Amino acid sequence: MVGRYVVLERIGAGGMGVVYAAYDPELDRKVALKLLRPDRAGAAGEAALRLQREAQAIARLSDPHVVAVYDAGTLGEQVFVAMEFVEGRTLREWLKAEPRSWSEILKVFLAAGWGLAAAHDAGLVHRDFKPDNVLLGTDGRIKVADFGLARPVGDADPGGGEAALMESPGSRGLLATPLTEWGVAMGTPAYMAPEQLRGERADARSDQFSFCVALWEALYGRKPFAGESFREMLDAERRGEIVEPPAGTGVPARILPILRRGLAVSPEARYPGMAELLHDLERDPSVVRRRWLALAAVVLVTGAIFAGLGYFQARRAELCGGVEEKLAGVWDEPRKQAVHAAFLATGVPFAEDAWKIVGKSVDRYTSDWTGMRRQACEATRLRGEQSEDLLDRRMLCLDQHLQDAAAVTKLFTQADAQIVGKAVASVSALPPVADCADVESLRAKLPPPRDPKLRARVEAARALVSEARALHGAGKRPEGLAKAVAAEKQARPLGYGPLEAEALFEKGFLQDVMGDFKAAEETLFDALTAAQASGHQEVAAQSASQLSWVTGHEQTRPADGEKWARLAQSIADGARGGPGLRSELLVQQSAIRAKEARYQEAIELATRALALAEQAGRDNPRIPSILNDLAEYQDQTGRYEEALRNVHRSLEIRAKTLPPDHPDFANAYNTLGNIESNQNRQAEAAAAFEHAIAIERKQYGPKHWLVGGGLMGLATAHQALGHLDLALRYDRESLDIMKGYGPESPNVAAILVNIGEVLRLQGKPAEALDSYRRALAMQEKTLGADNPNLAFPLSGIARVLPQLGRAAQAIAPAERAVRLFETGQGDPRYLSQARYILAVALWDGGGDRGRAARLAREARSGLEKTGAKDEQQEVEAWLKQKGLSG
Repeated sequence: MVGRYVVLERIGAGGMGVVYAAYDPELDRKVALKLLRPDRAGAAGEAALRLQREAQAIARLSDPHVVAVYDAGTLGEQVFVAMEFVEGRTLREWLKAEPRSWSEILKVFLAAGWGLAAAHDAGLVHRDFKPDNVLLGTDGRIKVADFGLARPVGDADPGGGEAALMESPGSRGLLATPLTEWGVAMGTPAYMAPEQLRGERADARSDQFSFCVALWEALYGRKPFAGESFREMLDAERRGEIVEPPAGTGVPARILPILRRGLAVSPEARYPGMAELLHDLERDPSVVRRRWLALAAVVLVTGAIFAGLGYFQARRAELCGGVEEKLAGVWDEPRKQAVHAAFLATGVPFAEDAWKIVGKSVDRYTSDWTGMRRQACEATRLRGEQSEDLLDRRMLCLDQHLQDAAAVTKLFTQADAQIVGKAVASVSALPPVADCADVESLRAKLPPPRDPKLRARVEAARALVSEARALHGAGKRPEGLAKAVAAEKQARPLGYGPLEAEALFEKGFLQDVMGDFKAAEETLFDALTAAQASGHQEVAAQSASQLSWVTGHEQTRPADGEKWARLAQSIADGARGGPGLRSELLVQQSAIRAKEARYQEAIELATRALALAEQAGRDNPRIPSILNDLAEYQDQTGRYEEALRNVHRSLEIRAKTLPPDHPDFANAYNTLGNIESNQNRQAEAAAAFEHAIAIERKQYGPKHWLVGGGLMGLATAHQALGHLDLALRYDRESLDIMKGYGPESPNVAAILVNIGEVLRLQGKPAEALDSYRRALAMQEKTLGADNPNLAFPLSGIARVLPQLGRAAQAIAPAERAVRLFETGQGDPRYLSQARYILAVALWDGGGDRGRAARLAREARSGLEKTGAKDEQQEVEAWLKQKGLSG
């Protein structure tokens, strides 16, 4: 077993990894599993990094000519990557199996080349393209594999180059070794571009060079540069001395100059990109001539003599023109001016900055939209590549996306402070235009109504869904719910399932966020069934995911939440949902795990969500939010340095696009404050909390729950600094705010625990006990008796009872606290503290003193490992006092 995968057999090995066939029982499919080679243990760190890079690189691609990555993880010190299993052989094996015609070879290489082009479009360079890294499936699929050396375009090698190659281990330098050996430089020398050999920056043109070396070798039976050693080949490359191809190969003469250009020593002399190279390779002048002769015959027969290019351009404009006119009233000059004026009229300090960001974002969105609409039209009306039915589906998709954009920009013209604060997120939440190119997804849905009258009624009802969604995104929840209810009423009698599913989902989502959990559960179930019945898999996955949240998180039914989460994930996987959708599903699952104090699982899920969010685009606005969530979970498990890195990265990303007093910063500063506090840097923690509170008060007013959350953290920092009166004041101010959001809110219970701690430290054990007990009663009612978070008030109760002369009564809550901390996945420091509290209760309450001594020593050891020096010294002093310090 490797994680959940069952290894079947070893199927191959590369420079840094061994590949196995394996079975994934969870998804019932065969996968290829790549592990770090055991004999590379001495370079495990670097090798592991390469394998992780491979997973990240391919996961960012979605192309039929690139091997898909499903999963990545670790097995002890080894890293594994689970990939698509391609039944077949490598391109090198295919070439060796039997003689191949030049046209067969070119066809295979063109497919692989388009896979490379897709990688380049995604910002990646393969850096080790060769026939061994192209797979030919028995089903005819051709895929580029082994992206273990892939890097973002423009990244340079950390070392390497000719000097490193000459200093490779052994009696001979690599420059004298056979060309197929793996070198110190990253890549396979026989196929490497000159700049790679010199250790310089590689880009897409470096892959182009490697591609041309491999294609030359396949077509002509030898490599383009002469030499039996690496040194000889390098010298030939430097001089640009390409050997003449042998006679009698049958390869058309037109191919040679194309390959020579791709093999130019200077990257600037090669093609600008793979696409240009591939277009030249595909372009066969003889075919073009035959087509023109056929066209000429038609022209002569019909007598229709046109000015060729001019006619087709006019025809294109006639059939597929006027796309920009669709933006009238959505994002034209009057709408832009109205939005700008409305933003400034709010008086929000960052209104101008928000306008600039929003303006550029909507410009980019509408530009993508017009390009996609024109392309969809031409694919059917001009090129005949696409059916009328598919064109209809794509146009419906695009019209719906534009409807969503129109609802958002219309709302912006009525902006208030709340709308401006959410404006960037509102634009970012618009559905990606690329969705309308997903043929498989479009075909799975019900087609748009053919009846023009019915279609118009569907569009009118869906406009209400768009408005509800825009209001929801802007924080206008009651108004959004009213629109969603109206949309549902209009959609039901129309009998068009996808619309009804969307209206129900938006209604259920808003019921959830407004606290009507029972109604939300029922509505979301209706949305799920409507979506499944109409083939609207995206809404089906979203509905199942929201059901997971409303049952597992809001109503504390973790088993139900887990089931809905698994269903959501299976729907998304089966429908090949985009990375954005899959990322959001994982974010919700991680939050549910965190509420159950299963922080390690939350970290794993949030990490996967982050990778998918980055795959959806480096400028994805969800990235800083996910980073903040990840930092919170890492903080809960004592992984403070990782948490700090992630929260700082979250702040850095936000700082590039948002003004410094934007409300999105407040959450990150609160997280930063918690991490600093847990590392006993209380002054820094207090500064972070004060920064968060200042932003929250400015944006939301003094009584907002976010202000209350910041005050909780500030109180904790001052408590640790010994400012107990100040800490109690902030705690009580926070409690007053939080009670306004419900007397049994989990936040109220957490504040009561904090107040109990301050009162205990002030020498008021009776008042502290009352506060702890009130917190415990609330949490048992809202979280259930087995939630690990109950361990905090239980620990407080067990700590103060001995001070009141009731040590025997402290044993039971202390036992329960230890048990709950042991079942949770939180910071191990808390478990050590609970063990010490139980030791004191047992010792003073007539319990097993031998066990008390063992527990105290375990606590001391655990606190030492976590670096909690003050608590460790307290335990050490107690052990010494009892004569147990040995």
